[in-house]
Amino acid sequence: TYAKPALPERVDWSVTFYPKTRNEIDDDNARGSLKAYQDGIAAAFRINDNRFNAPRVQFGEPEKGGRVVVRIL
Repeated sequence: TYAKPALPERVDWSVTFYPKTRNEIDDDNARGSLKAYQDGIAAAFRINDNRFNAPRVQFGEPEKGGRVVVRIL
């Protein structure tokens, strides 16, 4: 088993979206899509997801296939 990392009472996190195309991304929809990420991260750390602050959302340059980068700050 692995040791559970210590997290602060409130968790700050950032997300960078690298879209597949240059089409404009709707910020509200991008933020809405993060619920599954938040739930998964909370489950991995075995904490309640209500400890997460609102994420800092950024948009990078398009990349083939697209990707999402999540950072716990």
